[in-house]
Amino acid sequence: MNKEFEEFENSGKKLRKNTKLTITVIFVNFLAFILLSLIPYFIIKATDPYSSITIVHSIVGTMYVYLISAFVPIPGGSGGIEFSFSKFFSPIVISNSVISASLILWRFITYYVPMIIGAIVLNFFRKHEK
Repeated sequence: MNKEFEEFENSGKKLRKNTKLTITVIFVNFLAFILLSLIPYFIIKATDPYSSITIVHSIVGTMYVYLISAFVPIPGGSGGIEFSFSKFFSPIVISNSVISASLILWRFITYYVPMIIGAIVLNFFRKHEK
């Protein structure tokens, strides 16, 4: 554990010394969050083309969902995220079936797909390490 703390501290020192890298990292993280925030917009527009969702609704809603999930303890974290998603986006969407379908698609894209890709990549690199 001490090794990990030292590595974290050394990485912080490198970022402080390299301003260009720091700005690049901040920009890439900001861009990644914006793209992650747009996923509900495209899902809801695909499942309900007549919904009144806007890009701003999607970004604010995603910020709300992730903010709420930060305060929900881990065992109920999934339920907290799904509850806050449905509560925030349900006034925008016309029917409950659309919000349910959107929630399932959103959860699959933002939770299960990265896990599956991560498992594949981890398995690939472990094979090449040996």
